[in-house]
Amino acid sequence: MLSTERVYEYLDSVFFGDVILVENESPYGTALMTHLIAEYGRKKGVPVYVDDILDSLHVVREHLRFLGIDEDFSGVSVIKTGGVKSIGNVVARIGIESDAARYLNQHREALKEAAPSERYIHITLGIERLFAFFESKREFYMMTGAIKERLGDESHVSFYILNKSVVSTLRTNPIPELEEIATTVVRIQLRNKRHALVFAKGPTLRIVDGDMIAYLDGSAR
Repeated sequence: MLSTERVYEYLDSVFFGDVILVENESPYGTALMTHLIAEYGRKKGVPVYVDDILDSLHVVREHLRFLGIDEDFSGVSVIKTGGVKSIGNVVARIGIESDAARYLNQHREALKEAAPSERYIHITLGIERLFAFFESKREFYMMTGAIKERLGDESHVSFYILNKSVVSTLRTNPIPELEEIATTVVRIQLRNKRHALVFAKGPTLRIVDGDMIAYLDGSAR
């Protein structure tokens, strides 16, 4: 079975209401995973929404171009927080507020207005930048609390894709808290000089921690 098909098979196994944490430990893992989820949504006819925090989606698109993958995200609905590069179909814009509570309220309202009536896939890119911006303990738990709100909400499935090396530099590392919240945790690591999707936590009994699910870069040059 081709690597892409293996990834799609894995995505078929997740449930609406799941919160999936994707910890990227590789050079282009965020870009490859975002592309494959967007492509999966197109093939399945499921709307895809991206939270683009501080131009993270622009970085993803440029990395894909470098890898020889043509992806403009034109069919993806985007809620944009800060930044200046508009990628995809931007349906809402939110400024970076100095107060986490105000930002989260604005985000809830924007998503409520923009989200479709049918089920959808929701990808969040750059959340580590928000944790860097909102550094107090109070704001930290407000941020993780907002993620908990998504858990069990069957209107969508949530993917949080973050850069593990960036997160490790933060005053408070959110990964332990996020791993506890998430129904599934996967990591993207370099194995055999390729980007591998590796299982870390989840409800399935067929695979265990450290097992490779698939290579993400089967079509990359």
